[in-house]
Amino acid sequence: MQERGRVVGADDWYRIRWVGDPDLSPDGRRIAFEVSYLDPEADRMAYEVHWREIDGSRGGCLTSMGVADRAPRWAPDGRRLAVVSTRGDQTTSRVLDVDAGAARAPARVTGVVRSVEWAPDGERLVAVVLQPDSPPGNDRPYEIQSMGYRVDAVGVRPRPAGTRVWVQPLRGGPATCLTQEPWEEWAATWSPRGDFIAFLSSHRQDREWSTRTGLWIVRPDGSGRRRLVTEAGPIRALAWSPDGSEIAFLGHRHADAQGENVELWVVNARGGPAERISDIDRSLGLVVRGEDERGFGTPDLAWSADGRSILVAYADGGVSGVDAFGRDGGRRRVVDGQRACLAFAVARAADVVAFVASTPLDPGEVAVVRGDGMDERALSRVNQSWMRDLDLSLPRSIRHQSPDGFEVSGWLTLPPGPPGADGPVPLIVEVHGGPHYPVGERFALEVQRVAARGYAVLTGNPRGSQGYGAAFATSIRGDWGGGDYRDLMGLVESAIATASVDPSRLAIMGESYGGYMTNWAVAHTNRFRVAVTENSLSDLVAAYAGPSGPAFWRSELGGTPWNRPQAYLTRSPIRYVDRIRTPLLILHAELDQNCPTSQSDELFGALRSLGRDVRQVRIPGEGHLVNLFGRPSRRAARRSIIDTWLDRHLAADRSDQASGFG
Repeated sequence: MQERGRVVGADDWYRIRWVGDPDLSPDGRRIAFEVSYLDPEADRMAYEVHWREIDGSRGGCLTSMGVADRAPRWAPDGRRLAVVSTRGDQTTSRVLDVDAGAARAPARVTGVVRSVEWAPDGERLVAVVLQPDSPPGNDRPYEIQSMGYRVDAVGVRPRPAGTRVWVQPLRGGPATCLTQEPWEEWAATWSPRGDFIAFLSSHRQDREWSTRTGLWIVRPDGSGRRRLVTEAGPIRALAWSPDGSEIAFLGHRHADAQGENVELWVVNARGGPAERISDIDRSLGLVVRGEDERGFGTPDLAWSADGRSILVAYADGGVSGVDAFGRDGGRRRVVDGQRACLAFAVARAADVVAFVASTPLDPGEVAVVRGDGMDERALSRVNQSWMRDLDLSLPRSIRHQSPDGFEVSGWLTLPPGPPGADGPVPLIVEVHGGPHYPVGERFALEVQRVAARGYAVLTGNPRGSQGYGAAFATSIRGDWGGGDYRDLMGLVESAIATASVDPSRLAIMGESYGGYMTNWAVAHTNRFRVAVTENSLSDLVAAYAGPSGPAFWRSELGGTPWNRPQAYLTRSPIRYVDRIRTPLLILHAELDQNCPTSQSDELFGALRSLGRDVRQVRIPGEGHLVNLFGRPSRRAARRSIIDTWLDRHLAADRSDQASGFG
């Protein structure tokens, strides 16, 4: 009999490395990518930039001690890299000479650099910069001038400054700010001809309550600014064609509607109507989400070197790959398989595509492939050494057929070892956030760790999740807690039918929308022995004017609290709080502005007044996505608190000891 390997434990959170954000030199001979990990000594996330020759002859880490480098972008000469670099509390752009081992700073900008891209002459950068602002004083009243005054993980900012587009010369002369208004602007990219910079902007008076975006261009000296694409809906990303004559972009024309398919469009750089290129019932640019930050932010979008096709990644069920959409209307798959492609890049002058893809048993490494999807080759192995002897559990795909015809996908991860060796085990149902983000065939260290402690873990994509078509994603509108809840309970029944889990020991947990669904579930069934709700919503009336914005809620619930009050009241878990009998742990990050702590206070106060078994724990100094961006020490404390709560109520056999509560 083969000896079993080591199972995943809490310390593996400090061993795992996340590979992301690849970029190829124009000739396709070099690759750069980001490696991030938890640094327990500094108690922060660490970010490094690595590079490789594609032929494997050379490579290494370019980041110095005490510096966090991100988002590498190759210069036109293929020798230098521009990066977003953080030292202390300063985040700036920096240029690294790969061959000489030297670094230099371009002209200084005012604010926090968010992204950088090269000019085609290799002598300038275009940067998106968050403008400086300041918190209100402690001793004087202050006026709130925006609905967006609460900034997640930061706090109150009475007058949000927005982001602006800057041009940074590498030598001689100051940096120039091209946009002066307090809008949100991002995705700034130089044209191949060097004559214009394209960017996305929320240049609207109603930007506080609308998600609609325009596509703009401006000359590098700040003149000639004009809107190419009006704000018919949100625009997620843009990319210039190789000859600079066209701009591709990802967006939809359904105003502020949530869950709609994002499509691929092309517009002439001189102006005119946009042409839709894609014709597929999937939301382009949205990939399978997970427990790390890869897949968040601006989606990748790139033209092939010959200008004949445009590449984009998207979720299709629980997998995500990369397709090339031809200007002639064709489509071919470039990155395929039962995995989740999380990021990709295309060489500007060669038939090479770089990508990072994860599987349920692999966090993901960087690889290259030809534009026709052939000759795939892995280039990194940053997780190989510590994962070599791990005993991992391969998630089992399960399905539920809803009465109204939807097939609902789920994944059941059992404890490692022979199935059924210890009899039926407790089941933890993890509900994803969004509600439109899909999960799937992607490595989840926390799921593996929890399974190694003796639990089965169920994840899934109830209706509302994207990756299954627009009808599935939008069917949640006006029906939060309806079909999505029934889908979730159907997946639970499918998991129980495997005979691997103990139906008398069920738990449910989730964050954000997943926390909402946890609150809803325990108010509508007593099937769960214990629950954990985190950074959740309980009162949708109060949520309407919150940071998610009125546009989100008008789309999701079909109106406002004053013209559809019953929709908000009947879909709020707080309305049914007297029915909750399940022991409930409420976790909330103190600086969460997406789902404010008042949502948990309402739920906690009501349950306490009813004499129910409830605990509330606040995580200081963290925002909504504490599990992605929080300090390692606070993440560890959070895990320990959850472990203790679940162990107390489910009594699983466990391989490590939890001690989160005194």
